[in-house]
Amino acid sequence: MEGTKTEAVAVGDGDRKPSAAKVRMPQAYVSAILTTKTDPPPSAQELERLSPQERVDAIYQKELFDEFLAFQAEVRSSVLEKGYYLVDESYLEEAAADKARMDEELAKIDYSRIIFGEWDYEDKNSVKIL
Repeated sequence: MEGTKTEAVAVGDGDRKPSAAKVRMPQAYVSAILTTKTDPPPSAQELERLSPQERVDAIYQKELFDEFLAFQAEVRSSVLEKGYYLVDESYLEEAAADKARMDEELAKIDYSRIIFGEWDYEDKNSVKIL
């Protein structure tokens, strides 16, 4: 993988165990993580206005939000300290496999009914209402 540097990292607490290969996360991934902005979770007042199912969803989204912020902070700290962030070699393999699956699923979508074009919303004649 271009631009990645492999480093051996010892695993275990004192016992001699095989080392796990770590590689530097590609800069594009690091940049995407560090620049991603998320909407803050709903406030307590906003939660009160939600239906029970929406409340459950909002609580789950808050957990994801908190996890992502912690991960983002971890990546930022590592980049500031070392200039890079290390991940298991399998991380990049899994990311590539996920992207391949996503591309495969997207290729199955029938876009034939979707009309793409540049519309001038000021000109009512250029907008096609279906």
